[in-house]
Amino acid sequence: MRRAGERFAAAHVLPQAASIEDLQAAINQLWQTVDWGWVTITEADDHLALTHYCAPLRAAFGPEHLAWSAGFLEGVYELWMRQLGADRQLHVTQPQAPDPVGTIVYRFGR
Repeated sequence: MRRAGERFAAAHVLPQAASIEDLQAAINQLWQTVDWGWVTITEADDHLALTHYCAPLRAAFGPEHLAWSAGFLEGVYELWMRQLGADRQLHVTQPQAPDPVGTIVYRFGR
């Protein structure tokens, strides 16, 4: 699923962003056009936290497959960060399981 996400990101290149707020707005504008929920991006000491709401993964694959299907968004977010100039040492990971309603938190950092 991660590779599928990378292909999606390659086909949907984001505009350059001058701030985290600009990045979040650009991503959410794209997600809105494909009805894939939305993301909030917050800064922590050593990483960015990306919280994705209402992705249709749960509906498409079932709640029992959300852990692996969430790899799609890992691939999307990591390639978008690379396209915007992020260091190759930084990665998108999912530090915890999605919550019962399907909200997925990702960590972008070392």
